[in-house]
Amino acid sequence: MSKYFLIFLLGGFFISRLHSQGKAPFTLNVQINADTGTLILLPVDDESFYEKIDFLATRRVINGNYILYGDIDGPIALRLGLKMDGKLKYISNIFFITQGSQSIICDVNRLREIPKIQNKINEEWRLFSDNLPDDKRDDYLFKYIKNNPSSVVAMWKLITLTGGTYSSLLDSSYLNLSATLKSSFAGKMLGSKLRIAAKTSIGRNFPLITVMSLDGTKGKIPIRNKKRRFTFIDFWFSICGPCISQFPDLKKIYAKYHNEEFEIIGVSVDQKLQKEEWKNTIAKYSLPWVQYWDIDGKKAAELNIIAYPTNFLLDEKGIIIAKNIDPITLEKLLEKNLR
Repeated sequence: MSKYFLIFLLGGFFISRLHSQGKAPFTLNVQINADTGTLILLPVDDESFYEKIDFLATRRVINGNYILYGDIDGPIALRLGLKMDGKLKYISNIFFITQGSQSIICDVNRLREIPKIQNKINEEWRLFSDNLPDDKRDDYLFKYIKNNPSSVVAMWKLITLTGGTYSSLLDSSYLNLSATLKSSFAGKMLGSKLRIAAKTSIGRNFPLITVMSLDGTKGKIPIRNKKRRFTFIDFWFSICGPCISQFPDLKKIYAKYHNEEFEIIGVSVDQKLQKEEWKNTIAKYSLPWVQYWDIDGKKAAELNIIAYPTNFLLDEKGIIIAKNIDPITLEKLLEKNLR
């Protein structure tokens, strides 16, 4: 049996020494069968669901007795990673930290598995994960929350399933959560993101956002055009490999259908200092469609666009009829409707 080393994870981290209303302290003893590398906490979805947790703080794995501690307003879901030689060699599956004291044991040879941790909520998480069907997950979650409105496990599963997307069933699941969960930090953020995601859901008018054109002129994206049956809006940035890899296919589609009531609009989310890289990428790949710049991705962030490329297909009224459609499916749709 491997010898386990008790390590201090994120030793410099604490949320607050003063307990605000609803908050209480936790301690976490972490054991892992490794004596080298650096341990880091990883968010379940993104860092915005956590209040004042420093995910960038790290501690090297050493032999010693140390404790992670702080204050939280309720159970939170996390992952644990072990970084070696600049790469993540181990990532655990989701586990929960609760108020009070607990210990966690991680096995670096068991990737993406739930670590052993001593608190009741993790037992519920194991059972929930084992029973969650591969298909109809949204339906299962809706029924589970309706019967268990105070389930923290269900709320965090809802967080993982939402991920910038929107469906009325997920929204209804959120509404069925208890008032206590919805008023928690993560619950408030989830509600906010669902409201934002609703703005760019299928069947809604695409929001009018202000961007900058190649000549430096600011204005709204021209998404409504009665003469144009379909508009494809592509959010990308200049060093995004998956974004660039789709350019050849999009160029073929554009050449074939541009004169037949179809338009592509590119929206870069490059940083302010990457203006020249944005322009150079457009020139390098000879992108023939109109391009705009959402400086620092501020408007995209407001729309909860967190992955790239992200695209929207609009009709002539500016209504979203498809989201994140791949080039092959896009071409089939245009061939069916424009020929």
